[in-house]
Amino acid sequence: MKLISYGIGTDPERKITTYKFETCGKVIMLDCGGDQLTPSDVSDVDYLFISHEHLDHWQALVRLITYLKNDCVVYTTQTTKKIMAEMVRQMLTYEKSGAVKTAEVINRFDNIQTLFFFSEHKLEGDLRVTLYPSGHTFGSSMIYLVSPELKLLYTGDMDFVEGKDYRKYYCPELLEVDVIIMDGTNFLGNDFKTQFINKKAGAVKHINHITFHVRPEKAVFLAQKLSEIRCLADHVIIYENDLNWYLRIISEQGYNAYALNKIVLDNHFMTPREIPKTIRLSSRKYEKFNVDWSFGLHISKDDIVAFAHQFKSFPKIYLGHYWLNDQEKYLEACRNYDFQLLKEGVNAL
Repeated sequence: MKLISYGIGTDPERKITTYKFETCGKVIMLDCGGDQLTPSDVSDVDYLFISHEHLDHWQALVRLITYLKNDCVVYTTQTTKKIMAEMVRQMLTYEKSGAVKTAEVINRFDNIQTLFFFSEHKLEGDLRVTLYPSGHTFGSSMIYLVSPELKLLYTGDMDFVEGKDYRKYYCPELLEVDVIIMDGTNFLGNDFKTQFINKKAGAVKHINHITFHVRPEKAVFLAQKLSEIRCLADHVIIYENDLNWYLRIISEQGYNAYALNKIVLDNHFMTPREIPKTIRLSSRKYEKFNVDWSFGLHISKDDIVAFAHQFKSFPKIYLGHYWLNDQEKYLEACRNYDFQLLKEGVNAL
């Protein structure tokens, strides 16, 4: 099978992801994040699956969704759809796109179809799809596609955090898989999240009032982690109001953004002076301020290996979503496990 990769990674600050292949006479695209994608790249797509809400996996869709065929169906989870739709509304303005174009784009995003985890969905003919939780962020999914020609599992970005149901991937071990396209972000490293957060927490435990600027979903994960650290027990953790739209969506979807009344929303309080110690979390200008607290949400190397080896069908493993600057190191690491490394452009699976 021929698989086209539109962007594996561009530089250490950005990874963009899009894959396209054909099976059962249908053209399928997995994610739509490639900056270099053109209208002609998406004009023949029959089914497009978005794994999760991070921009590097769907940002190109904002400018290209109106170039999809009228009968092209875009699928994702309900949580991902709601977050994407709200982000699109925030991105688009009448000044930039014009009222008609903006309305058309928003309407196409509103018409994205949603699927439930673990429930097989028949696309057409012998082509079927099932979504599984990837653990990366709220509503993030793995995509399992079955046709007479191929059983393919695309993990998207994934993670595994013990004791956190929405931070754990889940995929049945008995699933029959021929090929896995897998998140390779941390394949050269080790699990550093817990040590990293605890070290930073120790450094700020004597600071009475501090604000961290992070992405919305990282604010939630960071708040949960900070609420569990003993040396920060006297601090109240506060979401700033700019996170309200995100908290509302994930709460409506059944995810818990709060814990033990130690995490609260800013408008619950009259003045900060009433609170002895605060850790405030905000998404405002996180690109400028978010350095030390940008902890990872990706699966660690040990879990990558464990996940790949759990399947009884002995699938071929292809790693994507890695740093292009470290491509040679990734190639060497893959040889130790009989994994393959996807390249930009055409790949033969």
